[in-house]
Amino acid sequence: MNFSNSTQPEDYGSVSDTTRYGLLAWAGITLTLSFISNTLILLSIYNQALRLDKLSIVLITHIAISDIGYSLSAIHPTLASLIWNGWPYNTISCYVFHYLQVMNYSAANMLICALHISKLTTLIYPLRVISRTNRQGNLIASIIWTLTSILPLSQLIVDGTDVSYQPVIFRCVYAFTNPIWDKVFPPLVVILGVTPNVVVVITTVTLLILAKK
Repeated sequence: MNFSNSTQPEDYGSVSDTTRYGLLAWAGITLTLSFISNTLILLSIYNQALRLDKLSIVLITHIAISDIGYSLSAIHPTLASLIWNGWPYNTISCYVFHYLQVMNYSAANMLICALHISKLTTLIYPLRVISRTNRQGNLIASIIWTLTSILPLSQLIVDGTDVSYQPVIFRCVYAFTNPIWDKVFPPLVVILGVTPNVVVVITTVTLLILAKK
């Protein structure tokens, strides 16, 4: 594992002081707002302040959890690295933060897509809201979390140690040095990144057409 420049606080790599301080402000504000906003959302759900169908509430809960998870595994390490001007944690932490941020980011994207479809169907078929349950929401969320674990698990299987700290972006990233990724990575990107958004577009257009009939 490469921790280049992690023990040299005076070396900012290719990042200027102005850029570094700007990134510090961005990371600090983003991390703070993420915790505040998502905590308020979870508290509102706990206190039953949100008047939404059960399925949507479950999806919103998982979105808030994934957003907090991403903030802890991506924004927080970036902020700590900017302050320390290098990787401040141990090797295992670098691995853990990377794999968690990949899964949380993908999960948030898919969960938002699912929530969009959920809300759209609620508007078009309002009478069906009554039949929605927490179990259905948790089932959908469980499927999404399982799907989003495919990429980090694949990285672990191919080469779990191919993670390095990059001083320019102040974060640990996967290097994809194994040649197998030339064949495996494009389909994974399509499945995990492109397909959910395409499904949303197709479903939205289809539901809107059906609603006009």
